[in-house]
Formats: sequence, structure tokens, C-alpha cells
Amino acid sequence: LSGNYAFHLMAYRRELLLELGGLRPQFDGSQDYDLLLRAAETHPVVRHIPAVLYHWRQHTASVAHSDDAKSYAFAAGHKALQDALTRRGLNAQAVEIDDLWRGMYRLQWPPIADEAITVITQPTQPEFYGHSLAALNLQTPYLAILADGLHPLQPEALAGLCAWLQVPGVALVSGKIIDAQQRLVYAGMHYQDGQPVTPYQSEPETEAGYMALTRIAHNCSAPHPYCVVLRREVWQQLGGLDNRFQGPYGLLDLALRAQHAGWRCLVDPQFRWQIPAALPLDAGDDAQHLRQRLVRPDGYGNPHTQVTDQGIRLREAVLPRPC
Repeated sequence: LSGNYAFHLMAYRRELLLELGGLRPQFDGSQDYDLLLRAAETHPVVRHIPAVLYHWRQHTASVAHSDDAKSYAFAAGHKALQDALTRRGLNAQAVEIDDLWRGMYRLQWPPIADEAITVITQPTQPEFYGHSLAALNLQTPYLAILADGLHPLQPEALAGLCAWLQVPGVALVSGKIIDAQQRLVYAGMHYQDGQPVTPYQSEPETEAGYMALTRIAHNCSAPHPYCVVLRREVWQQLGGLDNRFQGPYGLLDLALRAQHAGWRCLVDPQFRWQIPAALPLDAGDDAQHLRQRLVRPDGYGNPHTQVTDQGIRLREAVLPRPC
């Protein structure tokens, strides 16, 4: 819903295309995005081939060269996304992000009432993380876990994160966190070699990152334990935090269990939060317990990318060679 990240080279089953009615001329310029959005609503089995199979040339009449080459394509893309939101019954408005490259979107949601959210403020000492959550009797539809000292940079930040929980399948949502020097603390988390990794940590907030991941809403491997909202039904279904964990890794474990049960985690960086001090996550034997939970590779990783705290980059072996 943030843009067409699948791009051009895709293969569809013929019967699915016939079921969908093929390409729709009213979306010319972004007919591939419209088709992809409609196909996703049939819940197909999708496979990604982790190989470099083509390169996109920069022709002077192509948007690869200039966004202004086909401005009608971006209007069609916005129309396709808004049409998809209506079909899916999602009460949100698509807005193009005006300080990124064209074709990237954010969603504006109606406000969620404060009465629907239980807020738990957590001390930032990792060993005390689970104390206030151990006997939680959650009555509201949504739970927010926020660090002591973390404050929103927009009045609608908390409600905006909770709005994503209305999307079927979304269980946990985090926002972007920056420090007092306007440097990134969190805009999504991945797992690399059994360890949680936060790409672009300490980079300026203006750093968009690989595929603009620090700027657009996207599925992610792990929420931030100190800035997260989640559904009551997921908390109850999974029995809350595993008492083997002493600190914030218990929330990462909960997120992994949610994903194994078919739920998704999401980060929306348009909702920004600021923290004056560091947010340590590890405590006791938690890292070892978390590695035991990581029984399969990161579902949002790619063998051709290297994920570190400095960012996400293509591995040298797959970079294009000069002609």
C-alpha cells in the first residue's frame, strides 16, 4: 500500500488474469500496480526469485530517467491505490509523499479514540520490562507499550499506529524513533545471523534508505519493544510475554510467535517519536532464548542484501558490472 515495489518482471497464472479481467485501461500508466493490488486480494501463493534477472534501462521517455516523463502514470497509481482501499473496506486516504521520488504513498486514517487504547509506560532498564505486563488484564481493543521519556512528534502518532491494526492480519505496529540529534534510532528491524539488526541506526533522519524503507510503511521482521501497539486478541491468543524473557526481547519473541501464527508486523515511519536516551534491549539470557525461536530465515530478508546497523546494501557479487 506504499507503492509498487514489485515493479515490472512478474509472471501470473493465466487463470488468475482471466479471473481478474486482465489490465484495466482506466489505469493506463500504472496498470501493473492496479493488477498487482487486485491480485493480492485473491490471497495467491506468491514466490520471489532471489536473483537479478533484468535491468531497467534509463530511456529519456521513461520514468526511470525523469518523473516528469509520464506524470499521468502517477495519477493512475494514486487512483489504483485509492480504488484498492475502497474495495478492501479500509477507511483511509492515499496521499503521495511529496519529498520522495514519485509513486510512494502514505495513508491518512480517521482518528482512533483514546478510550480504545491501553497505554503501558515502560522503564528503560531492560530487566524491568516485563513487570508491568505480567498480570495485564487487557480490556481495550488495543495495547500500546511506550518507553518512559518517549514522546510523539505529532499529536495523532499513537492513534495513527493503532489505525493500522484495523487492517486484516496486522498484529503489531511501530513508528519511527529518532534521538535528540535527529538521528534514526528505529525505522524497522531485521534479523541477521540470529541477531536483531536495526538498519540506518544513527544516520540522519533524512536518510531514506534502501527502497525508502525509513520513510514508507512496510512489513518488518520485528517491532520496537519500546514503541509498539498491538491487538488485544493477539496478546490473548499468544498468552502475552514468555516468562523466560527478562527484558524487551520478550516482545520480539511475541512478534515472532505472532508471525508463526500468520500475523504481520508493520512499521509506519510517518508517525515519529523522539527519545532523549538510548534504549537498550538485551537482558540476561534473552539473546540465547531469542535465537532458539529463530528457526527459519528472516521472512523479509534477501540473500543478495547485507543488513547491518549502517543500512541495507546489495552484496558486491550482485552489483552490475561496467560494460
